[in-house]
Amino acid sequence: MITSDLLTDSLSMSIDEVIRLLEVSGPKKLTPLQEQVLRLAWDGSTYSQMAIALHYQEAYLKNIASALWQELSVLLNDSITKTNFADKLKSYLLSEQQQQRLTTTFNTSLVQPSVSPESPYGPVPLNSIYYIKRPPIEELTFMELHKPGGVIRLKAPSKMGKSSLLLRIIAQAQIADYHTIQIDFKEIDQSILKNLDKLLRWLCTVISRQLSLKPMLNDYWGEETGSKMNCSVYLENYILSHLEQPLVISFCDLHYIFAYPEIASNLLSLLRFWHEKAQQSNIWQKIRLILVHSTEIYIPLRFNESPFNIGLPITIPEFTLPQIQELAERHRLNWKNEQGFKKARSLMNLVGGHPYLVRLAFYYMCWREMSLETIIAEASTQTGIYREHLQNYVVLLQEYPELLSAWLKVVTSSEPVQLETITVYHLESLGLIKIVENGVVPRCELYRQFFQRQLDLVNLIDNQLKRLKEDNQRLQALCYIDEYTQTGNRRGFDQTLELEWRRMTRNQTPLALILCNIGFTKLDDDNIEDSDTDRYLKQVSQIFRNGVQRASDYIARYTDREFGIILPETDVKGATQIAERILQNIVLWESEKTLGLITHLGVACLIPKTEMRISFLVHEAQKALYRSIKMGHNTVIVSSLLDD
Repeated sequence: MITSDLLTDSLSMSIDEVIRLLEVSGPKKLTPLQEQVLRLAWDGSTYSQMAIALHYQEAYLKNIASALWQELSVLLNDSITKTNFADKLKSYLLSEQQQQRLTTTFNTSLVQPSVSPESPYGPVPLNSIYYIKRPPIEELTFMELHKPGGVIRLKAPSKMGKSSLLLRIIAQAQIADYHTIQIDFKEIDQSILKNLDKLLRWLCTVISRQLSLKPMLNDYWGEETGSKMNCSVYLENYILSHLEQPLVISFCDLHYIFAYPEIASNLLSLLRFWHEKAQQSNIWQKIRLILVHSTEIYIPLRFNESPFNIGLPITIPEFTLPQIQELAERHRLNWKNEQGFKKARSLMNLVGGHPYLVRLAFYYMCWREMSLETIIAEASTQTGIYREHLQNYVVLLQEYPELLSAWLKVVTSSEPVQLETITVYHLESLGLIKIVENGVVPRCELYRQFFQRQLDLVNLIDNQLKRLKEDNQRLQALCYIDEYTQTGNRRGFDQTLELEWRRMTRNQTPLALILCNIGFTKLDDDNIEDSDTDRYLKQVSQIFRNGVQRASDYIARYTDREFGIILPETDVKGATQIAERILQNIVLWESEKTLGLITHLGVACLIPKTEMRISFLVHEAQKALYRSIKMGHNTVIVSSLLDD
């Protein structure tokens, strides 16, 4: 805690002073999450490290931090960023007015209760009075910890207390003088997770370093024996053989590897193998495994290869009503009487027994002087204490539209909803749903209320996005359409020809191209208006459209007075018939107009090969067209490149 002497004499600010300066200078107090972001940034944590520590999306934390840097920049009249935040604030000299504000805030804080506030983020510290035991979970895990080859399986959604319980299990192991290793799968690069050998080498390296041993992988890693055997040999001969006390390895956020089914199945079967080795070998009896994950296992494993049907399974439950009352008492709130029971019931009706949501409510009641009634009334709004927690869900779900759609079905239904297994898997891992007898329901009323409020906004956004998508599609289409003839333009022709060329190359089917040149002998080209030419060509283009019959055939204005027709899966005979039909129709139309219309058509056809270029087909069609022009009026010349 800062003293008044420190406020006036120190030449450097502490993070506590920075936080208080922001609070006394701004319109409202910082949220606990904003405080945590500032403290972690002060200590040099990256945004990815913050996301791991606080269980929030990295993108969301960046938005929160950006607003803080902007506020500090205005307050200090200097550019504050995450990079220079700590350095600049540590050397910042407080003005007399700022010192006076902080001194007043410090004196006011002296009347706060003797129990110190504790951030509701992250694991509950070992020495915290706010940890609520949930018997007999703790006792059972401690007993399993001391069994040779013991396996503890902790399962619960995010922010339910897995990390807090794990902290106490590890502390119990350290009291017994066991060696402890913590493996967190959130810290692994994706490139490692995609390769089993890299993953197991990484695992052995981490174990070695946490035991202060020099990694010696090359001495135990044989090319012929396989990664899993190499890993087991390394663990047995280099790690376990050098230890006198048991080794406890905790695998945190194990569900992160479930996105890589092949890698996951190999690793999980290896953990099962280690457990079975402990039943046969004295040296392997030293090992203890703790598997921590958020969801049901969605990896198909043989029964005798799965580590999820052995050891001690622990599903961390929500707080009960008496446990909420007990936590309230530890926050100096008298909720053991009849009125307190009603308050506990009101809070539970809103957030269930969700440990984090309950703790956050007590934090605001005790240290931010908010009433329970205000918290409940504003809970599902953008000004409520849960706004950051809820907005994090919004940011996450927006990345997965199908998941968002399924979730909205759940919150808008008055009955349990049946969903696909994989969707249930993801929503449960996020902590959004409970699985009940006839389907799934929202985990708590808070989630239902908030997303129902958001539904109108979501629908509005969806409609806007749909309209924007349709407008964009129309604009995209216009980019490939000739303004006057309403056929394709040269850009559309080139793109379509390339696509069909690739398709015909794969299918090894013929691709035909017709080029047609239109001339007007009775019109003086020096006097004719462009609009007249476009008008006549527009009428001719309609004859082209009538001449083809398939949706896959593509007509485009190739040059000023030339048209191109792309005919996929069309042989020489079919292309020639189409060209002759078009020519006959043009001649018939021209006889009524007497414009002196001259029509020449060149046809080329081939089966594309990978070694060919598209320009070869176009060049052959142009050669046929030039021969048609030399032959005289109204002729069709065909160039077939198909094998006889």
